[in-house]
Amino acid sequence: RNLMFITIAHAYCQTNGYDALYVGLYGDAEFSDLDKPVLKEDRIDAEIIKRRFSEELEVKTFPDSSDYFIRMVDPFIQSQSGTDVAVKFPLFKKTKSYAFEVLDNAGLLEEAKYKSISCYNGSLDKHDWGIGCADCTTCYSKKLSYMVFKHKKANK
Repeated sequence: RNLMFITIAHAYCQTNGYDALYVGLYGDAEFSDLDKPVLKEDRIDAEIIKRRFSEELEVKTFPDSSDYFIRMVDPFIQSQSGTDVAVKFPLFKKTKSYAFEVLDNAGLLEEAKYKSISCYNGSLDKHDWGIGCADCTTCYSKKLSYMVFKHKKANK
């Protein structure tokens, strides 16, 4: 699925004169900063912690979010498109809470939270962490990552 989206976006970049396509995939590091000590300090119950660890399997369930996929996309697209439009992954090996931090530092957090949707259920419900259903894998990880971001920001 991600390859299809990237291919379509890459074609758009080719026809509109862009030199790069930036994709927000994290790879296998996506959940690495959602560690138990941070969650326990926030008094999040054990069920949430347990669910978080089961969601680490998302990368294994969706190979088009894996480190391997991310490393292979640019050379593959470059070789097949005959153009030099690069596919870049600036969040590769980063976490979602890191993405919230970067957006916050740039003054773009509030805008970005409500202009990006990755909900598997297509929900447009608004939450403090963004738009989505709050229950599917991507919404749940976004919600937890936002909690980690807020915790880290409050404790700087």
